[in-house]
Amino acid sequence: MTTTPINNLAAVPFLALLDDNECRALGARLQSKSYQAGEEIFAQGQPGDSFYIVKSGRVKIFIESGDGEEIVLTESKAGDAFGEISLFDGGPRTATAVAASQAELLWLDRGRLLDFLSDFPHAALDLMAFMGRRLRETDELLRVIIARKPESKAAEENSTFDQISRSIRKFLSA
Repeated sequence: MTTTPINNLAAVPFLALLDDNECRALGARLQSKSYQAGEEIFAQGQPGDSFYIVKSGRVKIFIESGDGEEIVLTESKAGDAFGEISLFDGGPRTATAVAASQAELLWLDRGRLLDFLSDFPHAALDLMAFMGRRLRETDELLRVIIARKPESKAAEENSTFDQISRSIRKFLSA
């Protein structure tokens, strides 16, 4: 794995509020790693202390329902970031990430993030603003899913929407 400076970090939504100087400094701290299609990047429940940016390829992010059904949350493509929840709180992974195609990822661990924030403390507010927007989007998704719940308890327990809702609640509480 090599350290990889990159010049277009501002194009990554997670980092869009950083200024040019902050992007250069953060880019110098990123590392690169390649994954083959089908290779697991991390699994739900594993310890996590890093986040990833897709440089090329695609990554499927999913959770498992209580019934073992795979619920795809998103498929990340070049420029997308994922894994930031564990980066900030140091908790276990809330989802599983698998390379959907051959992929090259840039990643940053918590120690390098703390070094970066020590040098650029204002950047913490920019990253928190992104996390706030992400939380609002998740709240809205949960609101929509709950609004579609079926009336009967038997139907509710077996509906796809309820399974997704339970999985999202589990995802948010992890």
